[in-house]
Amino acid sequence: MQKNLFELDILLVEDDPNDVFFFEQACGRVSQLHKLFSLNNARAAIRHLEKFTETAGDDMRGFPTLVVSDLKMPGGDGFELLRWLKNHESCRVVPAIILSSSALQRDVQLAYELGANAYLTKPRSIDELRSLLQKTFEFWCICQHPICPAAPEA
Repeated sequence: MQKNLFELDILLVEDDPNDVFFFEQACGRVSQLHKLFSLNNARAAIRHLEKFTETAGDDMRGFPTLVVSDLKMPGGDGFELLRWLKNHESCRVVPAIILSSSALQRDVQLAYELGANAYLTKPRSIDELRSLLQKTFEFWCICQHPICPAAPEA
């Protein structure tokens, strides 16, 4: 099913409550159509996504059209999430964006090797974050989205 322009189901994986708050604020300023679900580490995100891999074809509400993840989090980092996504057929087609404070080349390299579709460095202000998210969301909203193999075809 093709999403309308500016409508994304976003899974945000972020451990810092302040970053989650600013992401929510920036997301709301960009579009009220986005549905945002946030979890605080990769293992929680994996448990959430496993529900969809176990119930193929059933209710897919809440299955993300975009995953945005921090890298360094206690309880499972962004690399672990990327590895898991890459190894699960029903989830490997979901675009995954890393949004991290780290600009270390080894982090950037590994994230792309593990299947990240984009790597963005967290901006310093809410206005910069809003601008970055607006550009990012606009791009992903105009892209064609694959149908999740676990979802029934429309």
